Amino acid sequence: MMPLDRELVRVLVDLLLFLELNEDETVSPAAAAGCLDDVAAAFDELGESDRAALATLFTQVAGERAIESVGKVHRLAGVLGLSGI
Repeated sequence: MMPLDRELVRVLVDLLLFLELNEDETVSPAAAAGCLDDVAAAFDELGESDRAALATLFTQVAGERAIESVGKVHRLAGVLGLSGI
């Protein structure tokens, strides 16, 4: 993986965690769920090797988080269909 790939996944994880964990007044639950569904659908279009690479990057990004956030990143990966991590 290229360093840019890892950085893009880190930013994507930050954004998706924000959507997943925000207060309802910040982003509507329907809008957040719609965004997560769109990302999950895009990930479903990836080939097996790309999904595996993405799952690996999610694991690496999770390892960079504070211990209380690691589970949130893993749960997010499951929501997005990257349950292999």
